[in-house]
Amino acid sequence: MKCVRELNRFLPEVYRRGGLGRPDVLYVMSNVREVLEHHRKYGQRYPILRLFCDWCVHKELDRQKVIYGMLVQASELLANSISPGKRDPKEATKLLIRRGGSLLNIPEFRFSLREVFAEQRIDNRIPNEKKWWDAFVSQLLHLVSEKPLAFSTAVLAGETKSGDACKAFSRIKALPHPDDFDKVTRLEVTLEDTGFHLTLATLGGVRFKLPLNGKEPLDAFLA
Repeated sequence: MKCVRELNRFLPEVYRRGGLGRPDVLYVMSNVREVLEHHRKYGQRYPILRLFCDWCVHKELDRQKVIYGMLVQASELLANSISPGKRDPKEATKLLIRRGGSLLNIPEFRFSLREVFAEQRIDNRIPNEKKWWDAFVSQLLHLVSEKPLAFSTAVLAGETKSGDACKAFSRIKALPHPDDFDKVTRLEVTLEDTGFHLTLATLGGVRFKLPLNGKEPLDAFLA
């Protein structure tokens, strides 16, 4: 398969150079995307990998089940943090920052990429060596920044009445905040002076910015 051959030609060159740039990461993800198109089982088995592959080449995404799951999870985290009487406010804020910054599920993405590389016999230093993985994720987050994951305008307007998106949006609309500050309809990676953040836009017009956990701690990486 050409995309596999291209990766096995390209990756050793990257390792010899000793560094990764955004064009390198985009090239890798574009070829991985081709692998997923040839082997549909991977897209079904590893939805987070499919999401990141598509995210790299689209300016906005609104049609994947994994996106709706992220929006529901973000909304429920907000509901637990800002709804009256839910929990201690300080503890709720800590929980929101800790879990909210992990919504993109980078460890699962790494596992998925490693599994596909292993099955296709692609040089897998990137997902297996922390130095390379940290560099890869940093450039990847640059690539997907300011490219929202969201519900479609049709879902938000109530023009679509069925499907996974509608089920997820109905679940979000049932959350308790009276001003809809806990109902996340869109999220995107943003780059701030202090690093990458995950920006959550809500139905109530309020935005929340959470520090994004891109790098895995060494003990978690090696587990």
